[in-house]
Amino acid sequence: MREEELLIAVEKVHVNPKPGSMFGQIEPDCYIEITCFLARIEIDVEKKSDSDINVVRASYSWHWVGLKKNKKIPPEVYLDSPRDDFDSIQGENSRMYCVPAYIDADGNLICLLLQWLKEVNGLKVYRRVGLTVISYYQADQKELRKSWDAHFGKLQRIRLV
Repeated sequence: MREEELLIAVEKVHVNPKPGSMFGQIEPDCYIEITCFLARIEIDVEKKSDSDINVVRASYSWHWVGLKKNKKIPPEVYLDSPRDDFDSIQGENSRMYCVPAYIDADGNLICLLLQWLKEVNGLKVYRRVGLTVISYYQADQKELRKSWDAHFGKLQRIRLV
């Protein structure tokens, strides 16, 4: 990974390992502060039943909030814990955001999916709920690069917990 491929800057890291943890657990007051672009999104789910094997499959997608072209981004969405998180991250009141973080070797835009939690001392605090990949060949990525400011506005410093 080259630095010019990163679209975020790590400003501060406050991480304390739990004493004696064999699995890398950390104390609950840990955080990372980054400077990044953010855009408001909504996450959607489409559930499909496969009655032959008695399984319901979920496919996730998202769309920009508040822009004229409000197309859904195809479902290359990877939620960290869909069973635990989905009820709180869907719909208008979910406070979900997309943060472009990295451009991979194939030109795909890798974005963090964050949920806004609160504000502390003027700094907005978010938690990561997943990732999304916007393919280099996707029209949405080309539109996004042309109108970066319309989607993301100015750089902001935020805290991830």
